[in-house]
Amino acid sequence: MSSTLAHTAAITEACNTLRSIAAEFLEIKQKSDNSTIDSLQDTRTNTQFALLKELHTTTYNHTREMKNLTAEARQIMDLRHLGLQNIAYEKRHLEEEIVKCRQFRSIYQDIELISEEEFLNTAPPELTQDSNAHARMINRLKFEHQERLRLKQVLEDLNQERLQLIKEHRLEGSQLEDLDSQLDDIVKACQPIEKMLNPPPALEPTPMDTTEAS
Repeated sequence: MSSTLAHTAAITEACNTLRSIAAEFLEIKQKSDNSTIDSLQDTRTNTQFALLKELHTTTYNHTREMKNLTAEARQIMDLRHLGLQNIAYEKRHLEEEIVKCRQFRSIYQDIELISEEEFLNTAPPELTQDSNAHARMINRLKFEHQERLRLKQVLEDLNQERLQLIKEHRLEGSQLEDLDSQLDDIVKACQPIEKMLNPPPALEPTPMDTTEAS
């Protein structure tokens, strides 16, 4: 800014000097011939015009430099403005996500978890040492998941064992029924032999039959 003012002041001073020289030229022209005016023009006027040319070049270069600096500053400002817009967008997005998270109802809220006391007593130490409430809830859910998987496997094993026992019981029942049927067949087959080995006893004569015979 001070450099720009210095250029402006120098140009103003050079212009004022040229005005003074022009006034002198006019006064001399009214009093003397043209040769005197040409002699003065070669000395003072050329010097001032050379100074103005130099100041013009300096001012042009300075103006071009200021334009470049202004363009760079504007570009930086545009980038920062774009960055602020991105930050504002991210802020709105995060605020919306926070609202969604606060309104979100997780399925674990409807799950009947084991009590925290039981969790502390039965869960592994790596799941119970965390003092953060959120981390502890996550660990409780992990432990609940592990326990349910374990109990599910136990239930499946017991069901398999039950089905196997039912199958064996049915097989044994079928074998017993076959054995009963075979025993019945054997008993029926042995009845004629039993009759042959154990004939019925002879009938003894009754008193009435004895009287009639006499």
